[in-house]
Amino acid sequence: VTHDIAHVHYPGQIPRRVRRYYERNVPRFLDRAAHVVTVSEFVRRDIQRYYGTPGEKITVAPNGVRPDFRPAPAAVRTRVRERFTGGHPYFFYLGAVHPRKNVARLIAAYDRFRQRSPERIHLLLGGRLAWQTRDVRRAHRRSPHRADIHFLGYRPTAEIVDLLGAARALVYPSLSEGFGVPLLEAMHAEIPIITSDRTSLPEVGGDAALYVDPESTRSIADALLRLTTTPFLASSLVEHGRHQREKFGWDRSATVIAELLSRLLN
Repeated sequence: VTHDIAHVHYPGQIPRRVRRYYERNVPRFLDRAAHVVTVSEFVRRDIQRYYGTPGEKITVAPNGVRPDFRPAPAAVRTRVRERFTGGHPYFFYLGAVHPRKNVARLIAAYDRFRQRSPERIHLLLGGRLAWQTRDVRRAHRRSPHRADIHFLGYRPTAEIVDLLGAARALVYPSLSEGFGVPLLEAMHAEIPIITSDRTSLPEVGGDAALYVDPESTRSIADALLRLTTTPFLASSLVEHGRHQREKFGWDRSATVIAELLSRLLN
């Protein structure tokens, strides 16, 4: 099973020893495996293109989402906002913080959004500071709105469920993802999504997301403004999410893998 081959595209963002391990062993694993399972059509094509693995040797079994994620009741939304933003609405980023996640550019885009928005909407960043976070910390330090940008660090699942459900939107401008589980979690929480138009993210997001160029702070800022000023856009994205999320689930993926194993054993 391989979830992505990001080490091929972003080698400089991976510790040298880990990168050497990937470069030496991933081709061996793919070559010797009886079959390869991955999580999206994007990664299947990426493996074919880069390593030459035959397409018929790769099966896609997408990720699912744990059942905890659900819409937040009004009382929960009020409680969460009072606790984390003094009652203000907020955008939510969910995931570890490292260069491929593009958080420094998200902060810069948020600053551009705040310059144009009449509404004070905070930015909450949920996830641990993983590696190579200097640019993120610098962007935060230089932001004129840094008081409204909150690093939450790692949070238990129960808190993440409430934080996501109380958000104005999930903002996930990652540069590369093998799947992008936070998008699916947001669909189950029934909040709108802003995400990148790259790699697997349009495959997962479908019509449930507003897509941006992740390398353009203007594109991200425009999407933030559009979501908050366009009537009915948020509710339309949520409605599309109710349909899009039905394409993914652990039971479906388990069935795909069980049938594959049975076929290989026979």
